[in-house]
Amino acid sequence: NNEALYVIDGVAFGGKLSWLNQNDIETMQVLKDASAASIYGARANNGVVIITTKTGRQGKPQINLDSYVGIQVPQSDRFPKMLTPGQLNDILNEVNGTNNLLPDYLLAGSVYGNDITAADVDPSKYNYSRDAATFYQITKANKEGTDWFKEITRTAPTQNYQLSATGGSENATYATSIGYLGQKGTIIHSSFDKFNIRSNTQFKAFNGKLRFGENLQYAYTKGVGMGVNPNTAGGYQGDESVVGWAYRIQRIVPVYDIMGNFAGTRGGYGNGQNPVAWAYRAKDDVNKSNLFFGNVFAETDILAGLTFRTSFGLKYENYNGKDITYPNFEFSEGSFNNSLSEYFGYSTEWTWTNTLNYKKTIDKHNFNVLLGTEAIDNRSRELTGARNNFFVLNSLDYFYLNAGTTDFRNGSSGTLSSMFSLFGKVDYSYNDRYILSATVRRDGSSNFGPTHKYGVFPGVSGAWRLSSEEFMQSVGWINDLKIRAGYGITGNQRIPSYNYLDRYAMSLAQSSYPIGGTVQSGLWLQEYANPDVKWEQVNAFNIGLDFSVLEGDFDGSIDYYDKKTNDMLFRVPLPATASGRGTPPYVNIGNMRNHGVELALGYHYGRKQNKEFKLDISGTFAKNINEVVALAPSVSSQIYGNFRSISTTILTPGESFGSFYGYQVVGVYKDAADVANSPNYGDGKARPGGLKYADLNNDGVINDLDRTIIGNPHPDFVYSLGLNATYKNVDASL
Repeated sequence: NNEALYVIDGVAFGGKLSWLNQNDIETMQVLKDASAASIYGARANNGVVIITTKTGRQGKPQINLDSYVGIQVPQSDRFPKMLTPGQLNDILNEVNGTNNLLPDYLLAGSVYGNDITAADVDPSKYNYSRDAATFYQITKANKEGTDWFKEITRTAPTQNYQLSATGGSENATYATSIGYLGQKGTIIHSSFDKFNIRSNTQFKAFNGKLRFGENLQYAYTKGVGMGVNPNTAGGYQGDESVVGWAYRIQRIVPVYDIMGNFAGTRGGYGNGQNPVAWAYRAKDDVNKSNLFFGNVFAETDILAGLTFRTSFGLKYENYNGKDITYPNFEFSEGSFNNSLSEYFGYSTEWTWTNTLNYKKTIDKHNFNVLLGTEAIDNRSRELTGARNNFFVLNSLDYFYLNAGTTDFRNGSSGTLSSMFSLFGKVDYSYNDRYILSATVRRDGSSNFGPTHKYGVFPGVSGAWRLSSEEFMQSVGWINDLKIRAGYGITGNQRIPSYNYLDRYAMSLAQSSYPIGGTVQSGLWLQEYANPDVKWEQVNAFNIGLDFSVLEGDFDGSIDYYDKKTNDMLFRVPLPATASGRGTPPYVNIGNMRNHGVELALGYHYGRKQNKEFKLDISGTFAKNINEVVALAPSVSSQIYGNFRSISTTILTPGESFGSFYGYQVVGVYKDAADVANSPNYGDGKARPGGLKYADLNNDGVINDLDRTIIGNPHPDFVYSLGLNATYKNVDASL
């Protein structure tokens, strides 16, 4: 799990933020300093983003309406350029030494391609029936070629409406909002809707010495269509998705047959599915979510400078969804079956945080001391069910599990985990010139056994504002110049609960035995234990320079960082002969290093002069180097990342994490003589026109022993450029 930790109004949140209303965000800060994240301990391993939402202000009520309506246009110029049927046919003829012609029809009943006669395509024979014995489809070839990427995309409207109200008095403030976001997907038959409500109130009592309030949010989201799940990225682009099928199906296949029903590869030409049919049949797939998130808090000034604060935060989500599978007769591997699967679940997480904060200023010396405790509890549960063979398919009113007549399936599962933490932080600054900070946090997690249950995560940082020094006062073109450095340790405990224990399961489907004439459910070892599993840790160092020059016209930063991940948590597969059907545990497999530089530069025109026309230009550049430094003594390397029957990635020292593992292409077999005089595939089926791979071990055979690292997923560098221009009350951004 590489999700960052989001801290929203002081409450930690892990997961996607599709439910959050962007209009409610006041500020967003990414904690780049190595020590700053240490205060969040075990959940800060992947970075921390601090989000503060809008609060009320003293004064008259202010009511704002923010809305827009627009269109989303697919970038058709970036669609892949695929061969036409004629071009592909010419290549195949040249490679295979044939002279085949494109057929006029692909399918007529059980007759394919050029074997089809005029009598076979008599429309009176057409029968698009759910009975396989009488099914008769007639599909005409599209010799011009179907533009599948054009067929599955559309120009889609989007709309957003947000209404908010803020205001308050000296002792009470409020901020409320309500909104709606509606999007039609640029992939056909997909959409996303979100309704959100938020309330923030704060009160003061006893001359402001007691302060309390709440910040509560509710969001309802609904996704319709293939892959429309905002909590699961990429569901629309796998190999069996709308986009995936657009790559795989050949262009000679039309969208529809002669009667307007979906055409497909039943008449040959591979095993790609019709992506338009796939998208249409997913139009009734729906996932819904109700999410409540927020906290209530109270704080009081015990003594001058000493404040006690308590906050109770809650995340509660209930969700449900359904997936309907319709018959896909036209597909070469199609089925006349139909099915419905449904799921219902919920998850809860509460966080109770208590802190004592002491602030003191002595002349130019500023002190800030924070001590606190935090308790976190997570629980979730999900119920699933499925049935096959529904009689009525043309009305959703009949799609209930009880209406299915075969293949009854159901199940339920759940998770639970907890954490308890102690933390402290000391900040010191002198005249805002010299800044020091130190933190330490001790986390205990239920995911680890008694030996390694607790982890300690310290951090320290410092900064020196050179522009405040006397020797810099004569340098008039420098407005602000600060050097900073930090070192911190964070942890990771994102593994399944109770990984340190053997976990058993009972299931009629998985482990049943006939005893005394009756089938009894048996007990089997479902997940193996690793009693020695311990915290993954990141030791991070960073040093940077922040600057602002020429009266603020230019500003920027330069950073160098070095992050060393120790005791990486990884599930190493075990041989089936050793583990049976049990799932192997997570182990601490090794160490990894990420280091690199980040540059940011901004230019601001018209700000200091307060001109009517203002222009802001910002640019960033980042380069990261990733390397697996070492693996556990028992692991020399680990191949993983299964895609169907192929493992595509490898974990090995000295290489990047996630390195692609495959064959080096050195050309193509030019002719039969080239095949005969070159290393052949392991199955002996190399042919002219086929890819030729490097025989790395020089044994004359291309097999698994010739696989090697052929790349990695890490970019060489990342850059960005942003423009923002305003003239009076009109603004434009890029």
